[in-house]
Amino acid sequence: MIPMERYYQPEIECASQEQLRAWQDERLVKQVRNVWDNVPYYRKKMEEKGLTPDDIQGVADLHKLPFVTKADLREAYPYGLVAKPLKDCVRIQSTSGTTGKRVVAFYTQEDIDLWEDCCARAIMAAGGTNEDVCQVSYGYGLFTGALGLHFGLEKVGANLDELDYLARRLDSFDDYEAAQFQAMAVRLGTFDMTDFINLTFCCQQATVITSFSDLEDIGKAHILTLHGGHMPVDELEQVDGRAEALKLILNEHGTVTPYEVVYDNGMQLSQLYDGKHLPCYHYEADMTAVGITSRQEPENSKNVTWVYLPASKGQIERAMQRSGITDPKDMCLWIADSSFPEEVDVALDFRCDNIHELNELALVVEKFSIHDRKKLGAAVSMAKPENASQIRRLAENMDLFEFAPGAHTPAEYGKYMIQKSGHFEYDPNLDEFYDYERYGLQHMDYQSGVFTDRGYIAYVGTVDLEELMAEGPVDQCQREQEVQMGGMA
Repeated sequence: MIPMERYYQPEIECASQEQLRAWQDERLVKQVRNVWDNVPYYRKKMEEKGLTPDDIQGVADLHKLPFVTKADLREAYPYGLVAKPLKDCVRIQSTSGTTGKRVVAFYTQEDIDLWEDCCARAIMAAGGTNEDVCQVSYGYGLFTGALGLHFGLEKVGANLDELDYLARRLDSFDDYEAAQFQAMAVRLGTFDMTDFINLTFCCQQATVITSFSDLEDIGKAHILTLHGGHMPVDELEQVDGRAEALKLILNEHGTVTPYEVVYDNGMQLSQLYDGKHLPCYHYEADMTAVGITSRQEPENSKNVTWVYLPASKGQIERAMQRSGITDPKDMCLWIADSSFPEEVDVALDFRCDNIHELNELALVVEKFSIHDRKKLGAAVSMAKPENASQIRRLAENMDLFEFAPGAHTPAEYGKYMIQKSGHFEYDPNLDEFYDYERYGLQHMDYQSGVFTDRGYIAYVGTVDLEELMAEGPVDQCQREQEVQMGGMA
């Protein structure tokens, strides 16, 4: 008998034949009624055979139903077989097109969830576990298979995080760094994912020669590599590049790879990744890197799991699992690197905030321009929110704030409003006649504004600022669900 941990949905996979047949009968009857009521194309095919939904009482009657062929799918293209209103369809996917023409399908969210569950069951039935590293080789186009397998793997908990981490590391490399990584991977014969990740942190020590036509440049690039990629310009200019290149080529053993010739310069493979806790680094596309540990861990524990926000629900769930956390109350949080405004970082309360609230905040702020992030920083200074949820509600309502960046006096505020706000057609020839301070003070009289380190900020909404930041019924319900589900909502 297969161990229970190899089942994805044991209540389904271990059900008796009688129970399976009962489910099949029930769902077939329900589905026939659904297409009869909502799919005129298939209803017509049933009527041509003299059938009504009452003729189908279970799988024993399955042979009575008309077949649906690919020819039918193509004839009914695009909407002829859609059984739900288009507003309920959240995704359009298709067959692979191996027969020459794709067939499209419309998915509701329930359809997607069911398909992902089916993929997850198949993966675990084949022996897949959360200890495996998996690569989805299907093309990520319209084809149903790629996304189904991808999210099915995430539900199983296969180590997509390692692949994602490696992809992020490599995406941050320039062309030369990518050549260093690829060439050293060949030289070392690297096949293990742990070694690939560790290699990204030390491959920059290697010298790669892609062309031997310019010895001067080769030598200087080599010396620059030996100095960690940083060297005063005047010192680098004094280097005899040709001599250094010849010394390297003639005295060192280079390895010819598909990525040109590599010299490892004595590089040692760093062991920053232990196979469980991925090293922290700040990827430019991330809003913030959040470290999580269980409260059961000692205060100086190195068993930190890093989550790069914004993240998917699956990524957060797997991070909690790697840390042995089932209850959000058992989680310690801190920020290592952040693209939030400094005021936001200071206002966050890790005694009260949880990873989901931080993620929701990151989802909002990641879309902000530099101006809007400065504006949010000023709004936080003004409103003094107490947690991530209140900051998020401020961020969602930035249009209710008037912001003059760099204005720290009434005169500077008045000048900003006249020259840069767009409210007036500014004429520089009349500059000496403008009383900026008077205008600034007059404008401030009917606003609830303050000067901050970022500039002048004023709230112009119709409800009290405290009410704007207050937790609504939807937020409260979501928070309760997260607690009930161990933070996995």
